[in-house]
Amino acid sequence: MNALSIDLESWVHRDNIITDRKEVDNGFIVKSTREILNILNRYNAKATFFIVSEIFEWYPELIYEIKNRGFEIAYHTYSHKIITSDKILNEEIKKSEYFLKKFKPIGFWASKIFLNENCLKILAKHGFKYDSSIYAPLGPRVTHSGIIEVPVSTYNLIGKPKLSFPKPLSYSLFFKEIPFGSGYMLGILGSKISHFIKNNNKKGIPTFMFVHPWQIIEVPKSKATNFFRNGISSIPYYINRKRSLEKLLEKYKFSNYCDVITDLG
Repeated sequence: MNALSIDLESWVHRDNIITDRKEVDNGFIVKSTREILNILNRYNAKATFFIVSEIFEWYPELIYEIKNRGFEIAYHTYSHKIITSDKILNEEIKKSEYFLKKFKPIGFWASKIFLNENCLKILAKHGFKYDSSIYAPLGPRVTHSGIIEVPVSTYNLIGKPKLSFPKPLSYSLFFKEIPFGSGYMLGILGSKISHFIKNNNKKGIPTFMFVHPWQIIEVPKSKATNFFRNGISSIPYYINRKRSLEKLLEKYKFSNYCDVITDLG
C-alpha cells in the first residue's frame, strides 16, 4: 500500500506577487480538485488532501465535499508561507483556527517542504500527530517532539541518507537522492516513476508521493506569464500529468497517509 497526497493549493499560491488571490484563482482550484476527486473515485484510490486553509475561506463547500467523500483532511498552512521561523508558523496556525477546529487534522506538511525541527513542538501542541516536511527514503519510524516524521519518498544514490531539518528540494539533494515522490519528479518523469515505486514495493516499503492540482488541470494560458515567474527550473511542475497519475493509479494501490502510517505500526 502506497500513500498519495494532494498538495491542495491553487496556482496563485506559487506567486507571492498576487494579492487578490481568490479573484485571480477564479474557481480554478474548485475545477481542478473535482477532477482529482473524479480520478480517485474512478480508480478506487484514497488520498490525503493537505489543504492551504485559505481555500476553505474561499470555497468552504469544496473542503466539505472532500471530507464527505471520505478523504483525509490534513493541513498545509494558511497562506502557503514558507515556515522560516516559529513566529510564521504560529501566525499561520492562528489564522487557520476555524479550519483546524472544524476538521481536526492530525497531519501537517510545510510549504515547499521547508521546516525547522523546533517547529515540531508547536505542531504537537496543536494536536498534530505526523509531519511530512522533508525528503528522505522511508526507514525506521522517527519521532520528534511526539510527531511522527513521514518523509516524501526518495531513492538514495550515495552515502547514508539523513532525516535532517530543513531538508527541502534542492540541487544538493539531487546529488545524493532522487526525490521521486515529489510533484517535481512526476513532472520530469511522468509515470516512469513507476520504476521507483515498484522497487520500494518489492522491498515491502510504501511510497509517499504527492501531486498538485495544477499538474492535472492546466493553468489558463492568460495567466502563464505569472505562473512561470519562478523560472525555468520550475517548468517540470507545470507539465500536465493527468494521464501519468492515472497510469500509476491503474498499476498500484494508493491510500491516505493516516492509513499507511497505521499499517506501518
